[in-house]
Amino acid sequence: MHNPFDPGYYRSEELREFGFEHVGENVQIAKNCTIVGRENISIGDHVRIDGNSTLIATNGKIEFGNRVHIHSYCQIGGRGGVTFEDFANLASGCLVYTASDDISGRYMVGGVVPPNCTRPKIAPVHFKRHATAFARCTILPGVCMEEGAVACAHSLVSQSVPQWTIVSGSPAEHRISRSRRMLSLEALVEEVGRIAA
Repeated sequence: MHNPFDPGYYRSEELREFGFEHVGENVQIAKNCTIVGRENISIGDHVRIDGNSTLIATNGKIEFGNRVHIHSYCQIGGRGGVTFEDFANLASGCLVYTASDDISGRYMVGGVVPPNCTRPKIAPVHFKRHATAFARCTILPGVCMEEGAVACAHSLVSQSVPQWTIVSGSPAEHRISRSRRMLSLEALVEEVGRIAA
């Protein structure tokens, strides 16, 4: 019996038929996601994108490394380019923007205004290895979440976050440093993967 409350996931084999730039092994994307510009999206191994997430890559690339998890209700705008390196994550409801309108009043705003009437800031966003944004964070154009960087829930991240640093607030500010123990756990994950293969 079909369960209407569980739309399920597309797997690597199916996804490769949909025109993505690249799809690795053991990829899962929820069937109720909205994805535009598949030809500009590259996905590594062991990647999962959960339900009701939106990826827009019509004018820029979105690249996922290995073992990346995008939780439900995330939105990623790839106009300026977005990169998620290995083990990077977004928790539920995160927003990642690579373009933002000039609201000074000297230019118009909106996606249906002629381009010569707007002046958006367009800049890439980069999540390096083990970088994570927790629930409902907003990441603005030009931000680099350095290796191991974390943004706590509901943070507005407008500046790059140094490696192994935890930030929070609106705007996000440095709070504490983060342990690097997971680097030894990363080696364990890779070893388990080799044994399973």
